[in-house]
Amino acid sequence: MTIREILKSAKIPKNELEIFLANILNKKRSWLLSHSENEISESDEIMMKEYEQRRIINEPIAYIIGKKEFFGRDFIVNKNVLIPRPSTEYLIQAVGDFLNHKEKDKYDADTEIIIKTERYLEDNAEIIVDIGTGSGCIAITLALEHPKINVIATDISEEALKVANSNIEKYDLESKVLLRKGSLLDPIIGLNKPFLLVSNPPYIPNEEELMDDVKLYEPNLALRGGDNGGEIVEELIQQSKKTEYCIGVCIECRIDQIQ
Repeated sequence: MTIREILKSAKIPKNELEIFLANILNKKRSWLLSHSENEISESDEIMMKEYEQRRIINEPIAYIIGKKEFFGRDFIVNKNVLIPRPSTEYLIQAVGDFLNHKEKDKYDADTEIIIKTERYLEDNAEIIVDIGTGSGCIAITLALEHPKINVIATDISEEALKVANSNIEKYDLESKVLLRKGSLLDPIIGLNKPFLLVSNPPYIPNEEELMDDVKLYEPNLALRGGDNGGEIVEELIQQSKKTEYCIGVCIECRIDQIQ
């Protein structure tokens, strides 16, 4: 079967089929257009049909191909971690602004980035602490964008930490990003260096309706943040105020969850 024939027979949007086929063939999507008469192997055709069937029942593309781009880099993902969103890239920018002592009021129209300075210290942040790291995309991106600062990444999910570890190994950051298991700030009790707390915590209200590809496949624990969605956001901020060496927080949430 040729590439053209496969794309013509699609039961899902053509652009999605192109993503799958390019991934299977390890080619760019532009290559498919210039090689549309190429035959693909029987095994690749079988895999293509499997991908298509999974997508028909709303499984997210990122889970099907096992990766998602974030801040210009590919990260391994599976059903144990949230799929990185473009809006979270603003969190990376906010951290950069904080570290460089810049001020900005707004980053994205759909979500809000809280930037709070909890206390003044003469020292700048020596460590970034990423709470609820999931795939590790935030922690790893920050480690790569700010190579002079080490990162501690935490999560309550053992399976999520396995995914994060795979991504840390992929980018050779074993000496820069330390993984710890636990809830909220518990994993960093005793940390005695100035640190910046960073998080994209669960902030969707419990009763809010979600699209099927989110509701049926992404981990609920990483999505829901209580009745109004802001319980974990509030708890993170309160704990940060009680932590001596936390010099500030950068948290993604919703506008109405800001205290």
